[in-house]
Amino acid sequence: MNTIRYNWTKEERLAYWMNVYNAFTIKLITDNYPVNSIKDIKDPWDKRFFKIGSKWRNLNEIEHK
Repeated sequence: MNTIRYNWTKEERLAYWMNVYNAFTIKLITDNYPVNSIKDIKDPWDKRFFKIGSKWRNLNEIEHK
């Protein structure tokens, strides 16, 4: 996955991170299928399961930073 382009507008960066969050939320759920809810997954927002650039990330970090 490519890293963020730094010449993006604020709105483009926000859209990028919202799409990252949503896509990896879906990936987490499908990787743990069958589940009835994301809450059925142990520590779903703190699990470092995807990498952007050279850094492992989690959903909590994307949402709050």
